[in-house]
Amino acid sequence: MITTSTYRTARSQEIHEAAAKLFSNLGYGATSMRALAKEVGVEVSSLYSHISSKQELLSTICSESAELFSDGLDIILAQDLSTVEQLAQVIQLHISIALQYPSSLVVFNDEWKHLEKIELKEFIESRKKYEGHIQRILEAGMQEGALITAPVHMIKEILFSSLKWIYRYADKKQQRSYDMNEEKMRKYIPEIILQGIKKSS
Repeated sequence: MITTSTYRTARSQEIHEAAAKLFSNLGYGATSMRALAKEVGVEVSSLYSHISSKQELLSTICSESAELFSDGLDIILAQDLSTVEQLAQVIQLHISIALQYPSSLVVFNDEWKHLEKIELKEFIESRKKYEGHIQRILEAGMQEGALITAPVHMIKEILFSSLKWIYRYADKKQQRSYDMNEEKMRKYIPEIILQGIKKSS
């Protein structure tokens, strides 16, 4: 199982999880500390014995989500895999994180712009580093003849746009007229995405 911080108290963890759900449902700006306190069943003043601010919650959610992707990618890159296999594993990584932390992933993807200056800079640098690794995998796949030859930035953006759908699907706040279990997601999503960029043999 992919895990976030293990150094928080049970109450602190509950607050972080509740904040992720509220930020995902309402947006960071519209979420008040009063609403968060109500969600976890405590007085507003009690929140501050576990956290310093709403901004700290956002920063933690975003940074821990980024670490999950970074750590997962390190494991993938350390294996002896072809570029297509690496991409398939990257997609599986995104599915795993989205299914375990759906609200956090929506916050990570949509609410990061509310981070304050230092945290925002670190977040953007982390995201660029991750995307850079993915771009190099795509470039290597093209050079090997395993992927179609196309503008690499275009393929990268299409790949990430396709993966963002997973976060929103997994987030329980959205009403759906259909359902897909984890087995089907893991089977079909990599196949559908990769079919468009793999070179025909």
